[in-house]
Amino acid sequence: MGQHNMIRAQSNKQVSKILKKYFPGKWNVDKRREVEKEIKELIFKQVLDKRSRYDPSTADFNCLQNILAERGDQVLRSNGLFYKFGWSVADVEFTHSLLTWHIATRVCYLDDSRSNTFEKTQNGVKGSKSLSNYMLYLLVNCPAMIAIEPSEKRHADTRNHLLLLLRNARNKTEVNAFFEELLGNPSTMLKIKETGIKENLEKSALLDGCMLALSLQSWETAVNGWDFLMYS
Repeated sequence: MGQHNMIRAQSNKQVSKILKKYFPGKWNVDKRREVEKEIKELIFKQVLDKRSRYDPSTADFNCLQNILAERGDQVLRSNGLFYKFGWSVADVEFTHSLLTWHIATRVCYLDDSRSNTFEKTQNGVKGSKSLSNYMLYLLVNCPAMIAIEPSEKRHADTRNHLLLLLRNARNKTEVNAFFEELLGNPSTMLKIKETGIKENLEKSALLDGCMLALSLQSWETAVNGWDFLMYS
């Protein structure tokens, strides 16, 4: 399973200017990892769920189209969370939603890795991270595999926005420290928003991703339910 992580890329060693110029967004970030048993079971469960909601004998193609068009909203609805997080999957275009959840997943992972309960839930958390990195890998390297045409502008603006904020971060530790500070001080969001506007990065999904991460962590603290959401 291909992996592409936007945040980790900012903490990697720099490569030549030629590679950056002619292969933007694809340098020094890609790898592959084995698909864990838990992920296979999760995907199979989701396929069975979709199949159970469609009766081929009715030839109701509108129903089939709606089922195939789902991108996380059904899971949120079934768990009574659409009112809280639905904006991130239903009110934005596909690429924006993918990038928003990619940023949020990474930030939540960084935050959860500091907790005392991380060892107990790390399989589910790491599975979420792997799927998130795979979706971004498809967006960057295999866009033809995504049914909806991706927005290159949105991905570029999000990557450049992140690079702008982390321009002084020299290593992985300093990158992680930035997001830890952000989670501990939500008012930092105002600086992110102002910077994005000033640099004309209007397509960036970084602000939404960070705001989603804060909401997810706040919800997780209240109900202690990451596994409930991940494997539903």
